[in-house]
Amino acid sequence: MKQLLRKLFCWDAPAQGAFLALTVFFVASSLWFTFFLLWRPSDVFDHLQLSVMDAKPLGDVLVWAVGELLIALYSLTVFLRAIWLLAKNCHRHRGYLPLICALTAMLLWLCAWLFCLSPFPYLLRLLVSYGEPARFSPGRLMTLFGLSPERWWLSYLAAVLCMALGGFFTVVAVARGTGASLRHAVSKTALALWGVFWITYIVLLGLALAQSHEVSQIHSMVQKRFGHPLSIEGLREYYQKEGAPDDGFWKHLQGIMGQLPSELFIGDSLVRWSSRGVPDRLTPDFLTAFEDYCADNSAPLQEAEKCFDAIPPMHELDLSGSLQFVPCRQFATLEMGRLCVFLHRQDKDEALRAYQRIAHCASHLQREPFLIGSLVWLNVENLRLNAVERLLESRLLTEEELRRIASDLTTLEKRISENHCQAMFTEAVFGQEALRDLETGKAPGSVLAFGDLRFFFPQFWLLAASDKAFILLQCLAKDFTQMEDPPPQSADILSKSLLLVIKPSGNKFRELTARVLAMQALLRAEEYRREHGDFSEMLSDLPTDPFTGKPMQYRYGIAEISEYVLQDSASSPWEDIKMYEIGQEVRQAKAVQIWSIGLNGVDDGGVANSLLDKDDACATVRLE
Repeated sequence: MKQLLRKLFCWDAPAQGAFLALTVFFVASSLWFTFFLLWRPSDVFDHLQLSVMDAKPLGDVLVWAVGELLIALYSLTVFLRAIWLLAKNCHRHRGYLPLICALTAMLLWLCAWLFCLSPFPYLLRLLVSYGEPARFSPGRLMTLFGLSPERWWLSYLAAVLCMALGGFFTVVAVARGTGASLRHAVSKTALALWGVFWITYIVLLGLALAQSHEVSQIHSMVQKRFGHPLSIEGLREYYQKEGAPDDGFWKHLQGIMGQLPSELFIGDSLVRWSSRGVPDRLTPDFLTAFEDYCADNSAPLQEAEKCFDAIPPMHELDLSGSLQFVPCRQFATLEMGRLCVFLHRQDKDEALRAYQRIAHCASHLQREPFLIGSLVWLNVENLRLNAVERLLESRLLTEEELRRIASDLTTLEKRISENHCQAMFTEAVFGQEALRDLETGKAPGSVLAFGDLRFFFPQFWLLAASDKAFILLQCLAKDFTQMEDPPPQSADILSKSLLLVIKPSGNKFRELTARVLAMQALLRAEEYRREHGDFSEMLSDLPTDPFTGKPMQYRYGIAEISEYVLQDSASSPWEDIKMYEIGQEVRQAKAVQIWSIGLNGVDDGGVANSLLDKDDACATVRLE
């Protein structure tokens, strides 16, 4: 055992020990990190993405840290032993070369220490500020070296080079100081480690280049599918085909909608109705309060309605996150309330005009390229389907009006898949742009262009290219719901966080499809009633449920109906003001229903109520 330890720590060969210690410190630690990165990439990237306020168990990262610590301790022990022997035996070999080499090594290590220290204050402030480099100027040492904040990594690269040169001069000093030749300072173990290192580097570099070539091929396939370049310029081209923008119109509309309060009063009680709309059951008190609200705000209401008497123009494509479609949703919610009030007054003409304005609002939103804009469009289309239900319940529609609504639904059914594809194109562009920003250092809070270092760290290049290829492959899926989850141990550079957001959105499109199909069947049921005087007990040719592939469900009779109703609020921010809220409630009533069983795969009897975990996509005509 004693002989093994002496050989392991190069006890009798200090020059070999110095070179081996430096080799192990640089090469073995790099190989160990590469192995761990390829073995558990998800653990590494999960911890790299943590902010200073996050808390996460270390898991297998602790294994890597312990391994690196053991490598560092071994290297330090062997290296210090070699330096001690240099100091002890240097007087036996007269000459200045060992001393000059040792002093040169110390000078190089001092420079390495300064290069490491120079960006440290900047990086520490950057960490505390959650990645806002624009707030800080470089430190004095960075200014002395002529480095900008974005080029802090050059300082660390210079430090590595200085350390490597310092190690070389240390090996020379130890070899000359102990009377050995420089050739004998290189052991077979050190050569083997360097050989493994370069073989690993070349293999990883080759794999990274091959994966990058595959990314280019998949990128071309995705562009061919969408027919536009997968870039911001391609997105602008896709967007501008919808017509010339008019920002003045949208500033005008935002000003109008800003004049409309989001609440109304029933006596002394406050009702915040703007997010949910009016209740499905209009009580006399609410009806009076809403009519007073419309009368008090008649001027901005009329101006807003004029804006939607036709399909609004496009706005400038804004990639900074400005939500130009928010006024559309606010207006559609308000107009749905006005439609219900018009029908309560038996004013069919005004109700149809309100329905048409909601349709114009939806027609504008369907041109929105962003996924969040598509989700708002889905919301407004559901409001339009609610309007169709209220119109059918009123029994005021003529045959011609009924056919026009049926035609609208047929157009909407075709448009859903087009919008789904449009949203996929946009998310593909944003995903690629996000990865490109990380590569070029343009991402928010980024202080390093990772693409500049890809030849230094091919293992990161390989994982990043693999993540990029996976994201692109998902863009070739039929829709969001067909996208696959990343493998559990994949590198979560962007794929997991991106797919976590967009995959559930696909089910929203499917829910709207199911509801449109159910509404089309409900219109056929209404045609049957007009021909035979009553609804059919059974309906043939029911549409196919997109969630099951089986026919949808039909009911004529007593049913459970989920409605939004006026409820007492459980809490109010003001002690002297009572609040109402608009919440969901299920009641039994006679109705005609056609429904899909929804995403949960359970037939909830035509009830859609998030509080009860029921998600049937339903078209309903209440008969009482």
